[in-house]
Formats: sequence, C-alpha cells, structure tokens
Amino acid sequence: MAVGQLVSRASPLPLYYQVQEILRTRIVQGHLQPGHKIPTEAELCAHHDVSRITVRQAVTALVNEGLLYRSRGRGTFVASPRVSHVVSELISFTEEMAQRGMVATSRVLDAQSEVPSERIRSALQIREGEEVFRIKRLRLADGEPLALQTAYLPRNRFPPIDVRRLETTSLYQILEEEYRVHLTRAQEVYRPIILKRAEAAVLRVSPRLAAFEVERTTFDSESRPVEFVTSILRGDRMQLTLELIRKAGGGLVLDTKGGAEGGERPVGHLHK
Repeated sequence: MAVGQLVSRASPLPLYYQVQEILRTRIVQGHLQPGHKIPTEAELCAHHDVSRITVRQAVTALVNEGLLYRSRGRGTFVASPRVSHVVSELISFTEEMAQRGMVATSRVLDAQSEVPSERIRSALQIREGEEVFRIKRLRLADGEPLALQTAYLPRNRFPPIDVRRLETTSLYQILEEEYRVHLTRAQEVYRPIILKRAEAAVLRVSPRLAAFEVERTTFDSESRPVEFVTSILRGDRMQLTLELIRKAGGGLVLDTKGGAEGGERPVGHLHK
C-alpha cells in the first residue's frame, strides 16, 4: 500500500509527529477508508527511514484519538468516524441517528417489573415499595452496537410496554403518542469509565475500552420525572460536543433551549 508523502528532517517538527500527521491527512482526505489496513510498522519505517519507536509513537497517538484501531494478529486499521452528538436539545436516539443518515434499532436484553434502589426511587420521586418497569436495551446504528441502556419507568404511571415495539420504535415516541406525555427537559451526568468484560462483550468491543457512563432523568411539562436511564456509550465511536453561548456580562453557558443559567442542565445525548 502506498504511503505517500515523506517526513522532512529539515522540519522542526518531531519525526513521530510528522508521520502521525501524514497518516491523519491520508485518512481525512479519504485515501485510507474506514476498515482499510494501514501499512505495517516495517513498511512505514522503510518508507520514512525512521525507527520503529517513532512509527509506533505516531500510530499509537492516532489509535488514542480513535482514528485507528489495532486488531491483534491482523494489523492496524482505519476506524469508522465517531458519531458526534451536540448537546443542545432533547431528542431520541432514533431521531439523532436519522439526522445522520443512519438507521437506529434496539435489541431488548431484559424487561421486568422490580422494586428499585433508593437512587432510582429518588430520581423518579416515588415512594418506598413502589415498583418500576426496567428495560435494558442494546442500541445499534446501521447494525453496529453503540450503547447499552437501562431505562426505569414508574409502574404507577406506566403499565409494562410491549417491548417488541422497542426494537424499531423510539420509547419517546411511545410515551408521547400512546401515553400523551409531553417530554420537555432532562438532566444528565456524564462520567468517563473503562468497560467491564461483560459490557464489552455485549457491545462487541475489547475489554478495558474507554466509555461514557451517563445518568439521565427526563421530565414532563409538569416537571414530573418520567424516566431514569443509565447508559454506557462506546468511547471509540462517540464523541460529545457542547454548544456554548456567552451571556450578557460574560461567562459561558450551555445552550439548553431555555435551561438553567450557568450550564447546569445539559439536555441531550444519544438516547431512546
């Protein structure tokens, strides 16, 4: 495979950085397509007349950025572009994938009624002993697993939902059309995590991959909690973009379509 441009020893830039940027340019310009194998370390060393350490440092930097991925025993390949989500409005996973020209589907892994933990009970503002309906789903875009989500709905408000519909229909759509719920806002907390082995297996990725853990509470027009959701989002295929505006007098806030000042209410992520 041709590797194009050469590094320049007259340049003040480190050799590893030059190799890194040459590869990056070839990826961005489409010379190296997603799924394509890049030249081996030996080929890159010979082409640029640099050491294996230099090449490894350049490739590792691009792997860490998510532009490349390694497959043990096979080589290093160009990764698919990350799904970029802009935190600015409350929309469903299905709607967001459609905006990107992708087809969203779900695989229901588990669905049952249960007495929730104190954390979930507090988020949903329900009394001790009251049950919730728990729905655990694998969320896919164009057939590729992107997220693992567990939603909790108050049983005193919503009877068990026909989970078969959730394979192709947004939960938000069901709540709004069948239960006449007007969803207006949500509160979210994001945390960086490392995937556990069981989570990685469901998402079809390697264990120890970086990911986001997200907790969301969604409210209706009367400020009543409608659902509490925990999500695990693949860090190699998703990236979070915040939209910030500058309010009068200075200071940055999240544009939350009428949310709280100071950016305390991010209201969107790859969801439902």
